Amino acid sequence: MKGALSLLLLLPCLFLLNCSAAEGAILLFSVLAHEAGHVLCARACGGTLRSLSLSPAGLTLDLGCDALPYKKELLVHLAGPAANLLLLLPALFLIRNSLSALRLFFFFCNALLAFLNLLPVRGLDGGRALYCALCLHLSPDTASLIVGIAGGIALLFLCHGALHLLFFYHNPSLAVLCLALLLEEGGLLLRHKKRGTKYPRSS
Repeated sequence: MKGALSLLLLLPCLFLLNCSAAEGAILLFSVLAHEAGHVLCARACGGTLRSLSLSPAGLTLDLGCDALPYKKELLVHLAGPAANLLLLLPALFLIRNSLSALRLFFFFCNALLAFLNLLPVRGLDGGRALYCALCLHLSPDTASLIVGIAGGIALLFLCHGALHLLFFYHNPSLAVLCLALLLEEGGLLLRHKKRGTKYPRSS
């Protein structure tokens, strides 16, 4: 289980939202809550934090998901987006009591992180979770093929939105995200081709 792309999403989000210092702090808190969801769920399922490293791509967490059964690994991958969805509840409560720009930002930030990470794209939580769910009923090769098709369709729509945002609004945020996802997809394919496998057991 690797969390590199979660922190990588900070960059396009910052471009998209033109964050102030307070908004940047909220975004960072939301991302850390996302990663904490993964870590806590992995520990509850019997995984351990094997290593944590920082690279140009972001923060990488190795939670030892390769030792877990698919059902538990599925829960670990969904725990990050679930943490962001849970944060929507206090955000709604705050907005209901008193509407402010920062409270709306807190809600929007967590909704965006949950949505992006649940896309069925390899390298994101949604793609990993879909793979684990499919492996409960199908062979790993078939599951990998389905995830690849679903991820390709999701990326097509995302890239279409990125081009629209770039050419009509001169905003490169979504294009940066698409490029990151495409590079991640290419890196995964190369690594698994060398290993002779179709898809990562633990991403």
